[in-house]
Amino acid sequence: MDEVLAQFYTNTRDAVGADINEIVLTDGAGVEQVTLDDSDTASDKEWSYNVNHTDSRVEVTAVVSPINADVPTGDYGGSILRDAVDGNDITAEETFTTASLSSDDDELTVNHYVEIPQQA
Repeated sequence: MDEVLAQFYTNTRDAVGADINEIVLTDGAGVEQVTLDDSDTASDKEWSYNVNHTDSRVEVTAVVSPINADVPTGDYGGSILRDAVDGNDITAEETFTTASLSSDDDELTVNHYVEIPQQA
């Protein structure tokens, strides 16, 4: 069996980062609270991604606050990355310690990482 070259992983990270078009924040049990996509650039509802070749991962960051009318108050405990290529198929799903947004003064930052290659 042939070994995969390092360039393959670099190309794969670049492709995954470019194909992610949404991050969905959930309550941790899978119920969607808010979806952020390419058009969300307001400081109270924004997301970005970075391909970090040094750490072998794609990093997606979402920042939300109920001051934005699209962001409901409530519990947040998970994130889902969706893929633009395959009609919003789930690319990766993660849960985290539940955070509660209860007022316009609250803000939540979520960092979702996809490691390529997966580290043991």
